[in-house]
Amino acid sequence: QHLAQAPIKQTIVSLSVMYGFNPKLVLKIAECESKFNPTATHFNTNKTIDRGIFQINSAHKKLASDNGLDLTDPYDNIQMAFILLNNEGYKSWKSSRSCWQGYG
Repeated sequence: QHLAQAPIKQTIVSLSVMYGFNPKLVLKIAECESKFNPTATHFNTNKTIDRGIFQINSAHKKLASDNGLDLTDPYDNIQMAFILLNNEGYKSWKSSRSCWQGYG
């Protein structure tokens, strides 16, 4: 069952403000990655899996687990996106950069 998009978007905006990121840009990344679909899944050729609203790669599963996060949970997926943004900027979303670059 999909969560309503409004609470998801509000959560992204709130966390963007809290962590000092441009809310419009972060919303655009989520839109480009999954169209805000919390169950979006992409199987990569390198055998990794991208999951959720921010299409968090399974390579980050240990970091997510270490932070008590489940990448299949929509709000945990959003929280993990902000951990990655804080740690490495927009690097995790370079494959969709043409969709969101220069936005916001």
